[in-house]
Amino acid sequence: MTLTSISRETFIANIKVVLFVVLTSVYCPRVATLSTKNYAFLKAHDGVESRSDYLYLGGLFGVRLSGESSDSCGAVRARGIHNLEAFLWAVQTYKERYPSSLRGIKIGALGFDSCSDGFHLQQQVANFRQGLVSYGEPPVDPQTLLGYVGPEDSEEAISLSAYLATGGPTIVSNGATSSLLSNKNKYPYFVRTVPSDKIQVKAVIRILLKLKWRYVQLIHSDNTYGNTGRDSFSSAAAEAGICIVNERKIPSSMSGEEMDAVLKSLEDNRNTKAVVVLAKGQYVRVLLAAATTRNVRGLFTWFGTTEWANDVSVVEGMEEQAEGAVTLSLESSSMVKEDNLMQFGEHFAELKPQNNQADPWFKQYWSDTFHCYFPDVPNPNGYSSVCGDISASLANTELDVFVPYTIKAVDAILGGIDNARRNTCQLLSEGLCDELIDERKSKRIFDSIIKYGNLFNQSTGDPRIADYKIYNYRRDEIPPCNGHCYVSIGSYSASSNVLNIDEARVHTYNVVGMRTYDAKSLCSQNPCTVCGETPPPIGTTTEYPTGMVTPDDKGSVRLRKESWVIPLLTLVCIGVMLVIVFDIYLLSKIFGTPYMKHWRTMWLGQLLLIGILLSYLTLIAFILTPTKATCGIIRFGVGVSYAMCFSVLLVKLMILISSESFGYLKGAFQVLMFLFAWGIQIVIDTEWLLLRYPAVTRTASDANVMTCKYADFTSQVQSLVYVMLLIVLCTGMAIRTSRISTNHREGVFIGLSAGFAIPIWLVWILVGMLYNDPDVHDPCLAFGLLVTATVILFIMFLPKVRQLNSMGVEGIYAEDDTPEFAPSIVQAIPNSGQAGITGYANTKPPSIIGYASSKTGEGSVILLPNGSHNNTLRGPQSIESASVRSAPIGHNYPQKRYNGNQSGGDTIRSTTRVLRVTNDLTGRKTPVLNRKTDPDGNPGSSRPPSRNSDSKSDLGKLQTITDLGSL
Repeated sequence: MTLTSISRETFIANIKVVLFVVLTSVYCPRVATLSTKNYAFLKAHDGVESRSDYLYLGGLFGVRLSGESSDSCGAVRARGIHNLEAFLWAVQTYKERYPSSLRGIKIGALGFDSCSDGFHLQQQVANFRQGLVSYGEPPVDPQTLLGYVGPEDSEEAISLSAYLATGGPTIVSNGATSSLLSNKNKYPYFVRTVPSDKIQVKAVIRILLKLKWRYVQLIHSDNTYGNTGRDSFSSAAAEAGICIVNERKIPSSMSGEEMDAVLKSLEDNRNTKAVVVLAKGQYVRVLLAAATTRNVRGLFTWFGTTEWANDVSVVEGMEEQAEGAVTLSLESSSMVKEDNLMQFGEHFAELKPQNNQADPWFKQYWSDTFHCYFPDVPNPNGYSSVCGDISASLANTELDVFVPYTIKAVDAILGGIDNARRNTCQLLSEGLCDELIDERKSKRIFDSIIKYGNLFNQSTGDPRIADYKIYNYRRDEIPPCNGHCYVSIGSYSASSNVLNIDEARVHTYNVVGMRTYDAKSLCSQNPCTVCGETPPPIGTTTEYPTGMVTPDDKGSVRLRKESWVIPLLTLVCIGVMLVIVFDIYLLSKIFGTPYMKHWRTMWLGQLLLIGILLSYLTLIAFILTPTKATCGIIRFGVGVSYAMCFSVLLVKLMILISSESFGYLKGAFQVLMFLFAWGIQIVIDTEWLLLRYPAVTRTASDANVMTCKYADFTSQVQSLVYVMLLIVLCTGMAIRTSRISTNHREGVFIGLSAGFAIPIWLVWILVGMLYNDPDVHDPCLAFGLLVTATVILFIMFLPKVRQLNSMGVEGIYAEDDTPEFAPSIVQAIPNSGQAGITGYANTKPPSIIGYASSKTGEGSVILLPNGSHNNTLRGPQSIESASVRSAPIGHNYPQKRYNGNQSGGDTIRSTTRVLRVTNDLTGRKTPVLNRKTDPDGNPGSSRPPSRNSDSKSDLGKLQTITDLGSL
């Protein structure tokens, strides 16, 4: 703030005082008998009491707006009525709230309406003090009015304080915030219960820095509030490194043409979205109206001060233009007792025109609120219905933000007067002594008021406590908004300099009214020469806009310093090596086998390995310092890698279930099923990235430490809800397939993988929730992904390693015998007519016949083609000669004696080839023979199977045996 601006404002105020005194001396020489009812009044005396038995307080409020002419007033203001009623209530109930204060003294109130015009207010006060106009019945003696509450407007307060600087009563303002009023040399009898603009500007600067809006445009009104606010903001912004790209003044005339020019200048700098508005509510409305005319919705994010606050009347009818605005409001919880506010709220809700005779403007307020009229009150709005509904109530009215400061101002004045009475009138137990009534009273009372309750700074008269609420005006269809409303998003305490705001809760909007995230306010130039930026020297590079770039945004990549980073890096490296080594071993083992010709039997296993590898690679982003790239990888990669693994397991389970129920799923169906299951999570994470672009921000605990923006722990967990559904589905379906022995009982291993994932997830989510610390959230998320991927790798692929170790030259697994099945026997039979099996002696046998027997002696006949002794084993329904994927390679058993039909007794034949044959080789159901064997293991007699046989093949409906691979 410059000396010139201070002198200019003071000079204007003094000129108004001189002009007023001259005018009133000329035009109002003797009007002491003139009476007017254009004031609020609470009577404290009947005209017979001693002057020591009562006192009055004056209330100075802008109850109505200024009129079209200097001698007229406009519409009633809700703010003016609310604060006037709070003033009257506080005076009326003071003795009840403070029983020991001002004993034996009656307290009255006299309320003036400034009509939102400082000159009009000063005229009323001068008329009263000089006795030119009488107020009250009986008239109030000016000597008994010991203090004023108000005015709320800074310009009115400066004008009136200059007028009363020579010894008038103390003024305790409930809303004037101009920093000029902190000068006790010029305004010796002025104090206030609201903080000055300097404190408010600090809050604005802190919030802008938190939102990373380092380039702003400034709009201010051409009055005391706007001009002094502009000076304070400009100096504070320069110190904080915030550049004012464009500055415009709202002209006093507020004409359409001039406002259109203001909006055009804003549009010329549309890249600078943040617009700070230092103006009162009526100026803000004019600005929003001009914005509506030019249709600049979504181009700017308005930043309003306490004059805008959460006042609905400021944005009424222009809600779309105000969407996304961030505003400050005074926080009064530390100023006034909560029960006092509740009591006044109940009192205000019960007010009716019939029971409120003290306030002459209340009927007009009631009329505007309920859109009706009273016959004895002017009806400028043309309401058609008469106000006669006695059930109407003000119970749901949201009281003005300055109401608590009005109540506190009343308490401060009366409390200060009581302290002055105790210190000055020591011999009197009740009443006021002459020293507090004569002309010397002002200094004594002021000194007591400014010391009252340690509320004020004695050098400036400003309050010691200054707290603010931060609001965001948004559109929301859910309660409490149900449309447009102000939503509290944070707070700022000036006394402790603590800012609490959640950037993620700041809603900003684009030109079509859609919500945007991570809104930036940049300079239209590169470099921003209007802010003093210069191009970098030749041979160097600099990113613009300066001030918006953090070190980590410049691409520096390094390891994080947390203790868990090195263990995580070690485990990730081991996991990646295991995946690569196993895949190389797998491919080398099956190279040259029939598996190489049937990749569709392997693709799901390969995808599962890729998903595990992707999980490990995603963890590298946790290890590096946060940048836009690593933050994006974390937000996208965690969910996608999880979903890939469990989508593969889900498809495998569907194959197992379908093979038993309605046939084997074709490869195309498998691919589509996998892409659908995996694609849902891809869509979820992609939408998240598009709505909230990856960004980094500094942590609240350490400004030198960066963290990912919009990647808080709760958001990460919410983005994985679909993965949780996949895990639950896999677990449930695995239970269903646990009895299916197909593919080496792979359903059991899938169930174990998904089942172990559930407690793993519960642990890392609960730890992250219980320890509400960002330093714990990243390791919880990272180690949760690491452990889950590792569990899937070991459970699903360790059994494959054992099977690969047992693989023969034909790519067929040699399984160990299990108690469920006895070894199956396949015998080489002599040529036709030389040999047979009991029950088939008179038929022409095939060259080779196999019999797959079980513990119960039941089995199925397996036919092998001629010349296939050492190569191929087929089921009866096999269509082509192909190696059976789940059949074991044969073992050479000791020679057996064969009972042929040649004379001469038994003949020793060549070595019999014996195979372990699983049920999936039988194809469809075939005749089953109940067989008995002799102690030597030779086949005995047989009989046809029972009709009620339960024999069933696991893959009875497969199209071909080769369609299902074990990998």
